[in-house]
Parts: sequence; C-alpha cells; structure tokens
Amino acid sequence: MNLTLATLPQHLASLTSSDWNKLFSLLPEIEQTTNFGEMEDIQYLTPDVVFAPDIDSAEIVLQFIDVAYDLGLCFSFDWGEWEEGMEILNNRAKVNFNKLDAVTLCKLITTIIRKDKYSEGTLVNLFNDGTVHRIIIALKNHYSKGLITDKENNKLYLADQLHIDHPEFFQRFIAILNAANINYELLVGAKDIWCRDYMPIQVRYNKFVKFTYHEDYSHLIPEDIKARTIFSTIVLDGGNVIKGGQGIIITDKVLKDNPNLSKEELIAELQTLFETQNIYIIPRMPYDEFGHADGMVRGLMKRAVFVNDYSDTKHSPSFINSFAKAMEKHSLVPIKIPYKEVIRKNYENVDVAIGCYLNFLQMENLFIVPTFSELGETNEEVLKVFEQYFQPTPLDCTAIANEGGVLNCISWTFKE
Repeated sequence: MNLTLATLPQHLASLTSSDWNKLFSLLPEIEQTTNFGEMEDIQYLTPDVVFAPDIDSAEIVLQFIDVAYDLGLCFSFDWGEWEEGMEILNNRAKVNFNKLDAVTLCKLITTIIRKDKYSEGTLVNLFNDGTVHRIIIALKNHYSKGLITDKENNKLYLADQLHIDHPEFFQRFIAILNAANINYELLVGAKDIWCRDYMPIQVRYNKFVKFTYHEDYSHLIPEDIKARTIFSTIVLDGGNVIKGGQGIIITDKVLKDNPNLSKEELIAELQTLFETQNIYIIPRMPYDEFGHADGMVRGLMKRAVFVNDYSDTKHSPSFINSFAKAMEKHSLVPIKIPYKEVIRKNYENVDVAIGCYLNFLQMENLFIVPTFSELGETNEEVLKVFEQYFQPTPLDCTAIANEGGVLNCISWTFKE
C-alpha cells in the first residue's frame, strides 16, 4: 500500500466501519494493560535524540503496529521534518487530540512508529503515558459516531445564483443565518440554486459520497471536501436522501433511476456507501416528477419521523395506504405535520413547492421553517406542531417555492 500525504484523505474515506474496528477493538486491552514493555528509563541526550536499551514490548504494542500498517495509517511522508508533530508530542500532556483532524492523527501514528525504529522505547513510552490511547480515541470520535444528522451540521453553502435570482429572499434568509452565527459560504458558478441535489452527502466527518447527477458539478466541491469524497455511479439526488443516526430514507425513485441494478444490488451498495444496514425505501408521491424524500418525511430522530398528513389531500387511498405500510414495515413512528396540498405548475411547467413545510433547514441550534403567503392559517398550525420539538424560526419562502423547492433544496450542509 503506497500511500502519501496527498492520497491519504481519500484512503481514509474509503475505510469501512469494519476496517476501523480492527483498530478500535484494541482499546479494551490497551486500557487494561499496566505495563507495555520492559525498559529502563529513557535518557534524552538532546531534545531530539533519545537513548534507550532494548525493549521487550507487550503483545498489544506489536498488534497496534500491525493494524496501523494494515489499515494504511502509517504512510510515506517526511516525518522527521514535521515540526508541528514534534511540537504536539513534546507538549502532549496539554494537547486535546480530539481537536486534531484525522490526517494529523495518522501523521502522529506514522511519526511515533517510525521514530521508534531509530529510538527504541519511544512507542512503549507513549503507550505508558496514554498518548497512543488518546490518539486512537480521537480517531474513534471521528469515525464511529454513525451517520451525521442535520442538527449536527455547522457549515452551510448556498449557490451564488440564489442572491441573483431572489435578492429579497436572500437578504431575509442571510439575516437569520447571521443572527444565529451560522457559518456559510457561496458556491460560485452554480447554474441553479438547488445545490442539495448535486453536492456530496456527508456520511461521517471524513467521508462524503458524491452520487451521479444529470449535470456534473464536481468543480464546485471545495478541494478539502473533494479529498474526502467517494464518487459513486449510482444516480441519486441529495434531496432524496434523509439521513439520521438510525439509517437512510429514500423514495423508490432511486430504483427507477438505476435500472442497471436489481433492488437487492442497489440496497447493498447503498448500505456500503452509507455504512448502515438501515436503508428505508418509501413510495414517492405520485405526481412528483423529482420523487424526493425531503418533501415527504424529515427529522429521523431514533424511530420518529415528521411526515405529511395526507388525510386531507387528493392523493389516492392506495398511495396513502402504501406510505403508511412503508412506515410500519421499517418500524418508523410518524409525527404528522399539517399538509395543505397546492397543485399547480410554474412558468417552466414544474410543480410548485407551496405547502412543503418538511423542506425545512436544520443546523445545530437553528431550525428554519418555511411559510407561504397564501397559507396563513396552515402556517400557524405547522409552527405549533414544530414548537413541541424545536424553537422554529419562520421564513416566508413563497418566492423560491414557486420555483419548485424550499429551504433544504437550496442548502448544502455538513459538519466541519
């Protein structure tokens, strides 16, 4: 495995939960071990030169070295000239390793293992004082928390076309973001405002997945994100992915868009990419040409989900029944949100999104609920339901809803 600093981020993103567990499964024995090797006191001849006698390392130390090489956590870079790493190790008692990114943590592992070859005893010493344990724990915090949910996101991108097409809405939206201290940037050069659909989906801190879209917007992906992104041939819009700690909800539109794969093959590939066995397929709304889940269901909180209340709509009983059965099949508990169906086309013959309250934006302590000028009474009913769970901030989204989408559609969010 010939890994370099340039190829490491992509390699780390490709490691599965099973791969990482090879490292994390060492933690119990590390925590129970009191002596990691027989050695005399290390003598520092100079700050950079260590003298130590032969070391009889504990078996867990040797296992750690094997796993580090096996997973590619020990890679090729000029560790001897890495001044930041030397400073971290020299001041390790004061360092919060959880604040270091995964690449830096792997550079530390490489430095420790390589240095031990020239200064035997370095590795055992860093096991004895808990440094190696803290590095592994920090990596575990990066890679074993499960799917990152909307409420964990702290970074937002918007297409720069949004302030060109809808300047008045943009200013009201940005005022809310600024008041909540939300970190946002613009995607310069995006052709449309629906960036949720064509940008990568974050699985965990160091892994994003870019699915195939009808236009290639890969050039808009920031380089640091692109280095952590896996590119998939599966056709899937971001608006059709509802993710949370328990799994992924997707409408059956994904089956139609990928006729080259059987349902079983498609689900198996999605399970691998999202690192979860829980891929929940639900029927799409019959008249929705885009077939996105984010207009039907949101807020995967354990097993509870917000869903449209279709009881007072013109949807067929067969659709309403199949939707309810899908919820029951996947053991999802629906929380019904008032839904006022507005069926009409805009100037581009696209269905408007008036009444699509579930297309809200949730980030950290911010919960923005779309409202619509023609649905005053329903707006109030919806806000009262959401107030039982969050502190919603209403935002009139009539202008963009007439284009065919709402807040989730225009937002690309992830956790930094």
